[in-house]
Amino acid sequence: MNTENIIMDVLQQLVVSVDGMKQNMNKRFNRVEEGLEKVETRLADVEVRLEKVETRLADVEVRLDKVETRLADVEVRLEKVETRLADVEVRLENVETDLADVKERLGNVESRVEALEKTNGSLGEMFEYTIKLQQEASDKIHDVLQFHAHKITENEKNIFFLKYKLSS
Repeated sequence: MNTENIIMDVLQQLVVSVDGMKQNMNKRFNRVEEGLEKVETRLADVEVRLEKVETRLADVEVRLDKVETRLADVEVRLEKVETRLADVEVRLENVETDLADVKERLGNVESRVEALEKTNGSLGEMFEYTIKLQQEASDKIHDVLQFHAHKITENEKNIFFLKYKLSS
């Protein structure tokens, strides 16, 4: 064989080898392209999902802002309620103090009513005696006794009024 044939054989082997490499490379590139397409498809899916997540996140942030605003409103209202509660507690203490004073005054009034009731019995007797004296006395004594009888009647009315007020 001559040198040309050898070169031709080597060239042909190189062409076959290059063709084999070319086919092998094409297959590899095809696989790489298919993989790249799959990655691009997955990336597009991930981007869509990421956009959905970002949208949901924006919605959550809006809702969170609303919740924070409502929470701030609730805190303000709570402070107002606490202030009103403190005011009510002070007023309750004042009412309790006033109630104790009223109870004490009621005890004093009850004591006075008892004293007036005792006096009333005596006044009734005095009234009868006064009427008897009035009938026997002169006009001047009669006028004086009539005045006293009137005062006694007023006292009885006052006693009755006090009893009525206490029973109410």
